Amino acid sequence: MSVFSIVIGLGLYCFRALQYASMESATALVIGIKERTSSDGQILYMPIFQFFVDQQEFRVTSSLASNPPIAIVNESVSVLYFNEDPSDALLDKFWSKWLEVVVLTSVGSVLFFCSFVLLLLGYFYGKAHEEMGLI
Repeated sequence: MSVFSIVIGLGLYCFRALQYASMESATALVIGIKERTSSDGQILYMPIFQFFVDQQEFRVTSSLASNPPIAIVNESVSVLYFNEDPSDALLDKFWSKWLEVVVLTSVGSVLFFCSFVLLLLGYFYGKAHEEMGLI
């Protein structure tokens, strides 16, 4: 499971890196903040940003909710979008782009490390018992 998470995380990283390389960049203005309540009752904030492509206005609510907010009203931010569908834009910030990759590879790495430690402990436990003649 741990290696699987790491491999999926690295595969997702490659996919996202290629995807982001094909996206266009624009400067947007944060025009509002949408609030949402998480399952544990915490208030999370999602910036609503506005940008223009070929003189057409687009307003997008970030899919990344956080507390504190990752952007404030009237802040200029960089966004990435596809030419085919500028309404599917995302903030050009680290966590907006790489959250899933970080979570998958981190969980996989921690599980791998724990598995490795348990394997070593089992090996040395068996060796100690073998030397004591208990096995």
